[in-house]
Parts: sequence; C-alpha cells; structure tokens
Amino acid sequence: MKDRTAKCPKCGKEIFRYAQICPYCKSETKFVSIDDEQSQSRVEEEMKITSEEESASSEEKNLPAAKDQENATESLEKKGKKKHEGRMKKYVDHLKEDAEKVHEKYDEKIGRRYSKSTILISTVIILLSLTVLGLYIAVQMMQHETFGQSTTIDREMKLRIDSVENSVLKDSKILAKFPDRKRHCLLYLQNNELHYFNGATKVDSTLNLPELNSQAVVDSEGGILDAYLSTNEQYLVMIVSRKPGNTECGLYRLNIESRQLDVIDQGQVIREKDGFKVTSGRRTAIYDSTGDKISGMTGKEMDDFEAKLAAEAAAKAEKEKADKKSEEKKEEPKTEKEPEREKATEKVSKDASVVTKPVEPVVPEKIDIKIK
Repeated sequence: MKDRTAKCPKCGKEIFRYAQICPYCKSETKFVSIDDEQSQSRVEEEMKITSEEESASSEEKNLPAAKDQENATESLEKKGKKKHEGRMKKYVDHLKEDAEKVHEKYDEKIGRRYSKSTILISTVIILLSLTVLGLYIAVQMMQHETFGQSTTIDREMKLRIDSVENSVLKDSKILAKFPDRKRHCLLYLQNNELHYFNGATKVDSTLNLPELNSQAVVDSEGGILDAYLSTNEQYLVMIVSRKPGNTECGLYRLNIESRQLDVIDQGQVIREKDGFKVTSGRRTAIYDSTGDKISGMTGKEMDDFEAKLAAEAAAKAEKEKADKKSEEKKEEPKTEKEPEREKATEKVSKDASVVTKPVEPVVPEKIDIKIK
C-alpha cells in the first residue's frame, strides 16, 4: 500500500496524497487524483483479468464457446463488482484516516502556537516586572541621600569609622553609620549617652541634648533609653528618660545632618512595629518611624485644648456673674423707694402742727326725747 500522505510542492507540509489544493497554503498541488489512479488501476486489473480469462479459456477448450463466453462475462461482472466495492470501501477508509491525521496535526500545531504565545507573554511580563523593579530601586536610591552623587563613599573616612566601630564597647549599640563625604559620621549609644564620631575631624564627642534644645529634659540617672534610625535615614528618634525611675519619658528627634533636636512629645513611650505610641493621662498619640504624628493629640495640643476648655469655663463663669449682677441692679429701685416713703411720712408727721385741723361739729349738751 502506498503512503497516503505527500509533501506540498510549495509549502512543504504533509497533506493527503490525492489533494488537488493544499489546505495550508491554498495552492495547487498537481497531484494525481484518485479517479485517475483508479482508472489506471482498473485498466491494469482488466488487463490482468483478460490474461486470466485467456488462460482459463485455454484450460477449458473442451467446453462450448457460447457457454464459456457467458460464464466468463458473469465471472467478470461479479469480480468487477466485488473489486469496485472493495476499492470504494478502501477509499472511504483512506479519507477517514487522512481526515483524522489532518485534525491531529492541526491540533498539535495550534497547541504549539498556544504554548509559544504563552511563553512569549510570560517572558514579556517578567521583563516588564524587572524593569519596574529596577526603576523602583533607582527611585529609592535617588531618594535616599546615602546613594546621591554628593554622598559618595570616601574610603579613608570609611576606614576611620570602621576602626571606631570596632573599638566601642560590646554593650554599645551602633545606631547609624555614614561613610560618605556629606555626613561622614558614626552614631552609637553607650552608657545611655549618644556618641557622635566625626570622620572628617576624627573627634568622638557626646551630644548633650539640653544644649541642642533648651526644652529637652534628660534625667541624669536614666538618660537615653533607646534610639532608632528612621526609614529615610535622615533622623534619629530617641526615647529619653525625663524623670527618675523612667516615670515619664520624652520622644525626641535628631536631624543627623544639621544636628537639630526636636521635642516631639512626652509621656509613657512604647516602641511599636512601625512607629511609637505615647500615652499620658487621657490622651494617646501615634507617631511613625520618622517621628511624624499619625493620629491622636500631642502633649502641647492637649495642653492647648485644656487651656481652651479652662478659658471657656472662666468666660462662662464671668458671664453668669455679670448676668447675676444685672439682675440685682434691676431689683434695687424697688427697695430704695420704700425708705424714701418712710422719710416723707416722717416729715409730714413733724410738720403736722402747721396743717389746719378739721372743725368738730357742736354737740348739744342735753336732748329731750318725748314718747307719745
């Protein structure tokens, strides 16, 4: 049996060997059609049949010629019908198998295309995500001063700062290290005191917070309890003891570059995951890692609020007092007129002798009453 597929002369893809038009490139294949091939096969079969008949006729020479002809024609018709039915069945089977093969190949190609498109889309997504991530990192590096052009790392200062860092006590806490040309310093906490090493001047000094800000109060026994570097690496946020026994603490913020100290709040300071919580009495304030307020009221705001309430209460009391005085003034004329009347009566009584008395009628001395 011959192969049922053949390559297209134009696109080179395997198609049905009897197809006159390629289903992929839509071009003419100029293949031999199945009808032509069947006609050729029929001619060959007829020639074969005739040769068989001739051999059969040579074998059956003893039979009459008419009978031999009839038997030969009948056998030829029967054989022709059987062969035709067999060829048609084979042709239908071939068409079914070829159609199935074409469908399978089409499905495979579609699946490959989908797989290729999926790989391409995933590759594009990965490249875009990497680009976005690179841009984000670049922006973060530009925002952080430690990565700017003016903050290039100085190798000599780095060696100085590293030597000081290695020489501090083991129980000390390194807070921030900037081996760059802009800040070139090392900040560390030792014995509850803040130390500042200047890499340019090679001077290691202790920062006195009240000298940086007169409003800052530091208990000599407690000192600086802890300190944290802000996320933007610009500030150092400190929890400082203000009263003995750490009964009251202060939340202070130091600008590392300018050394400006800000008194943020005071009360009971609690370090949280992303910031600080300060409670004092009835109020609570929340601050982020840079010391900026998120919610609540600061101590100053609470004092201003209480002062406002006290002023409003005092103003209300003054108003009530003024209203009471005005009511008393309205009642005063009634009470003052009565003594004036008394004085007038007294005056009249004193001058009563001047006023002429009424003349009394003359009463007869004796009246006789006669009864009849």
